[in-house]
Amino acid sequence: MSRHSRGRRAASPVIVNAPSLVILLLTLTPLAAQQTWTPEELDTRARPFADGDLPAQWQALSEIVKARADALPALLVRLGGSHQEQQLEIVRLLDQLADERWVRREQAERALIEMGPRVRPLAAWRVENGKTLEERLRSQRILDRLQNDPKANERAEAELRVLRGLLWVAAHLDPEPRLANVVRVAADHPDPRVAEAALRALGSLGDDEDVPRLHTLARDPRSPSRAVALGALPRLRGGKAKAAVEALVREPGLNADERVALVRALAERGDAADTLAALAGGADPLVAAAARASGEDGAAGGEVRVEVRGGGQVRGRFLGFRGDSLLLASGELERGMLPVALITRVLGVPPVPATTPARIYLRAGTRVRGTVDAMDATSLRFTSPRFGPLQVARGHVLGLGLGAGLERAPIAPGATDQVRGADGAWQPGAVVGVTGNRIAFQADGATTPAELALDTLQGVVLARPKQNEATFACARLETRDDDRLIGHVARADAQGITLVSADLGPVRVAIADLAALDLRCHSGAEAGLTMIADYSAQAVIEIDDQNRQVFRLDGVVGVWDAQPLDNGNLLVVEFAMSQVKEVSRDGKVVWSYGKLKQPYRAQRLPNGNTLIADTFNSRVIEVDRAGEVVWKFEGKIRPFCARRLPDGNTLIGDVISDRVLEVNAAGNMVWEVRNKPNVHEAERLPNGNTLITLRQLNQVQEVDREGKVVWQLSHLSSPSDAVRLTSGNTLVAEVGWVREFDPSGKEVWRHKVNWAVGVARY
Repeated sequence: MSRHSRGRRAASPVIVNAPSLVILLLTLTPLAAQQTWTPEELDTRARPFADGDLPAQWQALSEIVKARADALPALLVRLGGSHQEQQLEIVRLLDQLADERWVRREQAERALIEMGPRVRPLAAWRVENGKTLEERLRSQRILDRLQNDPKANERAEAELRVLRGLLWVAAHLDPEPRLANVVRVAADHPDPRVAEAALRALGSLGDDEDVPRLHTLARDPRSPSRAVALGALPRLRGGKAKAAVEALVREPGLNADERVALVRALAERGDAADTLAALAGGADPLVAAAARASGEDGAAGGEVRVEVRGGGQVRGRFLGFRGDSLLLASGELERGMLPVALITRVLGVPPVPATTPARIYLRAGTRVRGTVDAMDATSLRFTSPRFGPLQVARGHVLGLGLGAGLERAPIAPGATDQVRGADGAWQPGAVVGVTGNRIAFQADGATTPAELALDTLQGVVLARPKQNEATFACARLETRDDDRLIGHVARADAQGITLVSADLGPVRVAIADLAALDLRCHSGAEAGLTMIADYSAQAVIEIDDQNRQVFRLDGVVGVWDAQPLDNGNLLVVEFAMSQVKEVSRDGKVVWSYGKLKQPYRAQRLPNGNTLIADTFNSRVIEVDRAGEVVWKFEGKIRPFCARRLPDGNTLIGDVISDRVLEVNAAGNMVWEVRNKPNVHEAERLPNGNTLITLRQLNQVQEVDREGKVVWQLSHLSSPSDAVRLTSGNTLVAEVGWVREFDPSGKEVWRHKVNWAVGVARY
């Protein structure tokens, strides 16, 4: 199996040549005589890095950084001395696999197996790129033998974790040429996690010499190290790094969150005032708002609790961000760096009950308490107790929650404006305007608007938001008094956090008022309706934010998928009837396609076409409104799901090969992850990871571009579908239930059904 087929791009490993290694070793040799700590003592101190307990690792980091003067010589030897020697020896033995003498080939194979799992990355490359057939076959045989030695794999993994921990230590030390050199060597490590730790450390230790490497990685959308490079590049000393960041901000390949993060990094440098001034007047509204954002006002906040993946917390005083790491004053560390990739969320003060009942819900998931002042055809004006007077375009508003207990936006069924009275019933019509405490509402069938008092209503909803609206990576911030902001962190320091969004522009929240911060969520017009395809009941049901059924479509034979469309209709997949159809809410079929064999999933595309996983015809097809197939991918596949991605590629779950693959418009595979048995659904997340539903394993997994599982839900009941929500929670359709889980895996909501096979929250 190729490295590419396990979710990584096959690329030739970078090997430091022998003269460079000799120079490096000569540089390190005098340190052995003067070191205060022995390498053995350093290994003892670094032992907590070998396990998965991040709070214990943080403590070890703190202790080693505190003793930096004593630890540095041993650290230099440990990081720079052994890895390249071993790597060169592995390369020499792999070359020997192609030796013309059989005995030399046999000796090399045995020696490589004895060296253990450290051989695997380079041997995997030789499987694909070996010069001779025998070299490739022997390399594959070595990989197979190493795969079946769990104890050796465990020891090797522990060694790699220690190496990553020591590079984490290096990132906290003062710039020093010898340290920068050994970190550069570690950045060529064949294990991508070690290489990323080294790149992160280069952001603290490197200089202009490192700009080309980091700039190239930051510009490559397929690089698994791209996020780390984007965080490290702005922290490099020197004018070349600043110029590279300035160029990156203006490039079209970055998403909004990445551009705003680079603007934040420019502001932190202190030497980019001219660049920030130019960006503040640019055409990109988010970048302009981020460039104008301010910080460092008011008193420093108190202690926060940082929840980390795998469980546990790290406590300390919030200081802001540095690249892709959160800055925390904790224990002996005055400015400790905790990679954002390890963080679940940041918790501040406990929230308090809202004193202002009205909530304004905006399209990206933002919720702000306030008093409604006025609304007309173009905008909504309201006053927030925290942020003061605000004005939002009407098209950005989902609705108003006017009564207690409406924790989600009051989205109603249908595609028109609606109001919900005190009795909970919805009435369709048109919101003409709001002035003070009065709303002008023209009910369907009425000839003139009627005036209603806002305090007699539970909620107001504007026309259903578009489901095809793009989502984006962002941060989710909750204040102590019930505001929820979705946006991008433009400034962050010990006093507060400034978020920018397309809806509100820049808003500042003091750390003392921070309840929770999630840095890895995404936006979306998600408000409270849940649509469920119930296979056993042969029905599609829709429930509201109060867990009440508001719509039901019966007689959908063998339904496996149902999605709400922008026009209020439903796109339904009838597995048992081998058809996909669009139906109105009164059950009328307005479009259908039946040249299928037991399809599982369908997606209405922005161009009006429909993407279909034609499962037992072994193909994925795109069909236009006339029923013509305008694109297809077919072959030895059994696609249980298919999704068109924003870049035009298509993500496919292939059950016959236990894999998820991504293909481009030409049908060429550009990414793949294997060993995913009975994959029923795959969703690409804004952070580049993929959410995969595995029915046979009773799991939902989130995997990164390398195929590594970074988050997992287990002990489910034959799940068929999973959706990542704006809140960061995950919605799962399974036998007997639709359930919602928070990032820690705790169940926070459920709705009982017979057998849920598809689910959507909007």
